[in-house]
Amino acid sequence: MAAAKKILVVDDEAHIRMLYSEELGEDGYDVVTAENGKGLLELIEREKPDVVVLDIKMVDYNGLDLLQDIRNKHYDLPVILCSAYDTFKDDMKSIAADHYVVKSFDLAELRQKISEVLAWGLRLPALLAPCLPIRPRPAWIPSPARRRGSPLTPPEAATPPGPPARKGSSRR
Repeated sequence: MAAAKKILVVDDEAHIRMLYSEELGEDGYDVVTAENGKGLLELIEREKPDVVVLDIKMVDYNGLDLLQDIRNKHYDLPVILCSAYDTFKDDMKSIAADHYVVKSFDLAELRQKISEVLAWGLRLPALLAPCLPIRPRPAWIPSPARRRGSPLTPPEAATPPGPPARKGSSRR
């Protein structure tokens, strides 16, 4: 039998940690909790979670700064930002997360996002991870616009700006 996937929940609210721990534990996950970011990187090293669920607004720590610390040391570790505020979706630092979930007592969306990142199963050696795009774009980040003549579109794929002019006809 395969070992249960491990989830690290980092949240300063005890009732959220307890809710997530009980609900995700019933789903068959091994859940580890932390009340803040103190010693978080060491905890990750010790527990080796498969995914981190990270609160953004904590009393003594900023979850977005913790996300940068996690990405610097554990690039391939999936992180799901979980906050009571949807305004952080627009913060540039949140782009480094795999998903962004607004807190709710209905954990359906969080469960779905956890399943998605665990299904990716893409873990590479730390040396290779920064060199390769190993995760698909998070669903809440729009794809880059493919404009005519943009550096994202090869010149041969660019379309002319409008309908082609008919030869020999002119409007007067």
